[in-house]
This record gives sequence, structure tokens and C-alpha cells, in this order.
Amino acid sequence: MKGACPDCGFQGELLAFLVDVEARQAIGEALRVPAELAPLVIRYLGLFRPSEKTLSLNKAARLLRELSGFIEAGKVERRGRILSPPPFAWRDALNSMLDARDRLTLPLKNHNYLIEIVAGLADKEEAAAETKVEKQRQRGSHRETTAASASSLPVSTTPVLAREILNKIQSGLKGPSSGA
Repeated sequence: MKGACPDCGFQGELLAFLVDVEARQAIGEALRVPAELAPLVIRYLGLFRPSEKTLSLNKAARLLRELSGFIEAGKVERRGRILSPPPFAWRDALNSMLDARDRLTLPLKNHNYLIEIVAGLADKEEAAAETKVEKQRQRGSHRETTAASASSLPVSTTPVLAREILNKIQSGLKGPSSGA
């Protein structure tokens, strides 16, 4: 019985997928990829397949090893910066690559374009987080953490602090005394 990979084009006896050393390496590397990304990664490998040929198992194993290494690291480097992509970044980047298949120069030679997309997504996520923090600062909501930290003081000191604050507020409201 023969089998064929619909994306990379490898064809052979089903036993070849398990007996061949390169096939086992490729399967082992494929198992390192997170399960939710596996179908996308298999289709992504098809972007490396030379036209009218199959993708060698040795090359497939190397590509999978590189890709799973990037994903497992949880970081990508771009222009000297180390970025931590959000969990959805790899999925979105792989989908983007597959959607752009007709506009890409195939076969791909490396993962650079994918890494660029992932880094761009990580960069956007980081910028959004910075914007959120800045908006909180502008609204003063970052001060809420100070109030929350006061609630972590021992119970016996909380009324004393409250009384001191209240006294300061009351003395500021009275203003200078008029009887002098």
C-alpha cells in the first residue's frame, strides 16, 4: 500500500514513513510542533517543495527542527531586538503565509518571511500593551495600585493613616484662621 503527503509530495510505501531514518526524524520533529499548529505547519512545508519534485525527508526534518525550535523558544529576534510573540502569532503568521502562497516566490529557501511576520505581530502586541499602560497613566488609574497596596497594610495601622489623611484634608479646608 502506498501513501502520499498532499503538501510536500513525498510518496512511498506506508512502511517507508516509519522505517526510513529520515522519515522517522521528520515525524519526530513534527511531533514537537504544538498540536494546534500541526496542520498549518504541514501545509507550510509545501511552500518549500520544489516544483515537479518532492520535498526530501531530510530537508523536511531540518525545516521542522528549525521551526519547532523557534516556537519552543517563545522568542524571535528582529533588528537586534528580542521579541516574545503572543500565543496566536505563529498561527496567524502561518495562515498569512498560506494565504499569500500565490504572491510568494516558491519554493521558499528559509523561514525568514515567517519570522518577520511573527516579529511584526509581537511588535504590535508590545506596542498595544505600552499604549494601554500610557492611557492608564494619563487617566490616573495607575494610582489605583497605590490604594490597593494601602489595603495590604496591617489592620491596626490603617485607621491611624486614615485619621492622619483626614486631619490634613480638614486643616486644608479650614484655611488660615481669621481670629489672629
